[in-house]
Order: sequence, then C-alpha cells, then structure tokens
Amino acid sequence: MEKIYMDSGDKSPKKQSFFKKLLNDKGSMTALVVIAFVGIVGLMVFGLNQISFAADLTGQLPEKFTSKQGDENVMRLLGETRSGQDGVLPILGFYTDTDIPIFCIEYNVTYSVGKEYTPGEEIGDYGLIYLMSKIYPNVPFKDADGNELAENIQVWLTQSAIWSYLYETGDPKNSDFVTWNEKVKDVNRLYDSSANYVITADAGKSLYEQFGINTLIEKAKTMRNHVMLVSVSKKSENISVTNDNKFYQTDLISVTGSAGSTDITSFEGYSVNLSKVPEGTILVDESGNQYNDLENMSPTSKFFVRIPVDKVTDENKTLEISVSGKFKTYGANKYVSGEYQKVANVKLLNKNVNHPLTIQLDYTPEVPNTGMGVAQTIYFMGLILLLSGVGIVYANAKPKTDE
Repeated sequence: MEKIYMDSGDKSPKKQSFFKKLLNDKGSMTALVVIAFVGIVGLMVFGLNQISFAADLTGQLPEKFTSKQGDENVMRLLGETRSGQDGVLPILGFYTDTDIPIFCIEYNVTYSVGKEYTPGEEIGDYGLIYLMSKIYPNVPFKDADGNELAENIQVWLTQSAIWSYLYETGDPKNSDFVTWNEKVKDVNRLYDSSANYVITADAGKSLYEQFGINTLIEKAKTMRNHVMLVSVSKKSENISVTNDNKFYQTDLISVTGSAGSTDITSFEGYSVNLSKVPEGTILVDESGNQYNDLENMSPTSKFFVRIPVDKVTDENKTLEISVSGKFKTYGANKYVSGEYQKVANVKLLNKNVNHPLTIQLDYTPEVPNTGMGVAQTIYFMGLILLLSGVGIVYANAKPKTDE
C-alpha cells in the first residue's frame, strides 16, 4: 500500500512526521491515505441525447418542413461528358417550404413534394457528414475569381457528389446510381432544359476535377466510423499532502479530447463536476491557483484535486468526479416522410461527452483514522500527568494570603 508523502520545494517525497502532523493539524487527521484511480471508466461516444444545443448555420433544417421543388425551367440541369455524351443525370433542386436546400440520400427511393418531413435517426456516417460540410450550401462552389456559382449549378454538383459517395461506399439505397457514377465524374459541361450551357469546365478537365469533388469524396471515405472520446491521463496513483498540511493532493490530471477529425470536429474545452467529494474539495492549476469556474475549463487546462484533510472520514472513501468534454461538430439527421426518400443537410452542433473518474481512499489498517496508537496514548497520558504535577506543585508553592 502506498504511503502519504509531503510535497517539498525540491519535489522529492519525504515521509510525514506523525507528531508534526498531529501538532500542525491539531489532531484532525492522523490516517494514512492512498489514492487509486480505478480505471478510466465508461468512455462514451456521443449520441443524439447528448446534444446540448445547435448553433445557426447555413442550410440548417427546422424540426419539420414540407417538401417542394424548385422551378423546373431554372433548376433542372443535365451534364455532358468530355466524350460528348449528353443528358447525363437530370437533377432538380429540392427545398423546404422556407426555401432551404435539401439533398436526397437514397437514390433508389422515390422523392415526393408536398410531404411533411421530420427528423429521424442521426447519421453515423462521418464521411457523409464531412462531405456535406464541405459543399453547398455550407461551402459554396466558386469560380477562379472567387465568385459563387449559380444556385442550380451548386445543386447539381452537390447532389451528384452525395449520391456518388454513397454508391461508392456500398450504401444499398444508392446501388442504382451505378448507371451514372462514372459519367458524372466525366461531365465537363452543364446545360438547362433549353439546351443553354450554364457552365463549362477548363480545357481538359471535368467539373469534378475543377472543383475538387473527386478529392473530397476520396477524403470522405477515410473518415467513416470516427468517434469522439475524452481520455483522462494520470502520472501515478500517489497522493501527497500540501506543504501547509491542509490538503491531500492528487497527481496532475490532464484531459485530452480526441475529435476523430479536426475537419468536422473541434475540442472546445471541458467542465468538471465534483459530484461526490468531501466539503471543501477544490481544483488547482500547476501553480496552486484555484479554479473558480469549473464549467468552462480550457482545452489545455490541467488540474490537481485537493481534498481537505479534516474532511476525510471513513464515510467518504470513494470520491466521484465527472469530466464532460465539450465538442463543436458537424452532424446530420435523416429527415423522413413515410416511404419516400430520406433527405438531409448538415448542421453545426455542440455536444458533450461525459467521462466519470473515481478516486478511492483506503485507510492503512494498522493506523486508525482518529486518536493515537498505544505508545502515543501512553506518551500523551504521561504528558497530562506531568502537567497536572506541575499544577499541584504550583498550587502548593503558592504563598497563603493573610486572612
């Protein structure tokens, strides 16, 4: 069993004197304590029920909406390949009844207008989330001069990219896209229903190549099944006593947020909840300064847990702390309307990942947590008798006053 050590200026641990501690702490705590961090328990990946709130973002969908399609004369575009094949993948723009663009994620399934859509399951394909976070409407496509392309072009490029990604990653609801998958990658011109060309790629390039869609799809494939975790690291299982003998102190604790991919997720910081600890337990930084705002710890914050020595009793051998990592991330839900095709668009979320941490306090059996051993008791009784004797001598030696 580990023993308690005193913190000294040179950081070398020294055994604490029993009587020094007895006199300095006025007998409040004589027990030896050992701390053990019992596993890093219950790492949880984020889920829908852990979303704290959603921030505003272009294209964020409401709780429910009615589907509609854009003007067919304007929105309906077809592609032409570099080899001259035309009529490739006619695409119409679809919207909510408040004109937010929505994108279909099931090519094999029929889409219908005038239907009410509501959120379904959360999308767990982080490749799809990544792809949608990097294309229209969240990141509009632009020409060489930095001007955003027309909306109907944005819609054609975005919708074809989503279907292509889902087909190439084996999504069964997009298997029929096999008819178009290679052709859309070779499209270098788009034209409308009046056969007017609305955009032409640079010489020798396809639109996918010119606007980096091929690269985005390939990168999206590498990001599937990523999760977010919070891990708490520790140096050892020791606990020490501070130089003023007022606190037991753990080793330095740091929190590391693993976001899976910084392209769609960032670790924003964390909060600490001292859920089951003795009264007066605090967190301090590496310089010994107390943290007063445990709800908003920075991503790089490290801390010691300090427990008042006079508050540790047999009743609180197990201390519980909860660390909650804060992440900003893109996410998406599949919006559903009966048997019709599901639609989606990504949104920016703030999510929490909870991580419990347990500190176990074990008393050394041979040393009681209050009172003294036999030798100390004899010494203390002798001290009392000695003082009593001094009092008697003093009383007897005091001269009598005249009556």
